Amino acid sequence: MKAQLPWTIRLGSKIVLQSKGEDEVKNVLSLKNSQVLKNDLILTYRVKPDEKDWERTVMIYDPAGVNIAENPVGNTIKRGMVSRSFTINNKILKELMAKHKKIKIYFTSIPTDPEKAAVVRVKRVHIFTIAVK
Repeated sequence: MKAQLPWTIRLGSKIVLQSKGEDEVKNVLSLKNSQVLKNDLILTYRVKPDEKDWERTVMIYDPAGVNIAENPVGNTIKRGMVSRSFTINNKILKELMAKHKKIKIYFTSIPTDPEKAAVVRVKRVHIFTIAVK
């Protein structure tokens, strides 16, 4: 398993968390309701040169481990770029946080080449958890 690259999490233009690896204890973002109402949530990361053609899927889980959203709003992470970002707009974030006071954001990666994809074991990787105060 390759090490997870660092993620930067922004609310609007403000950096609120920088995730340096998979750590469900450290990678927690506590938000006030007012922050959720006003801002889009933007996840950004840099891609390793040998993974430019890999597809990533962002998934959102509730505290019970149930998948409640996958690539919300049809937002996909584009392949072939050095830096990539994924946005969850404030309307969707507000709906998710109203229903689930805590959500966990994960991603999976898989090569786009079918031969390589057939031999890769896909693992769900925790990016961060959001909790409303």
